[in-house]
Amino acid sequence: SGGSPDKRLAEMQKQLEAAEKELEKAKEEAGRSGAETERLLQLVQMTQEEQNSKEKQIRDLQ
Repeated sequence: SGGSPDKRLAEMQKQLEAAEKELEKAKEEAGRSGAETERLLQLVQMTQEEQNSKEKQIRDLQ
């Protein structure tokens, strides 16, 4: 694409800013995704602990 160097520079600057915004958005989404994964892992762990506790109670009653 032609145009004056100033115009091309301004266009590149705009593209860079857009890319930086996209990167920031992706980082935020990754952070939320990581937090959700952590929450689900804790939920699984709690469920497993409850299951182990119930199995132990059953064994103790037998």
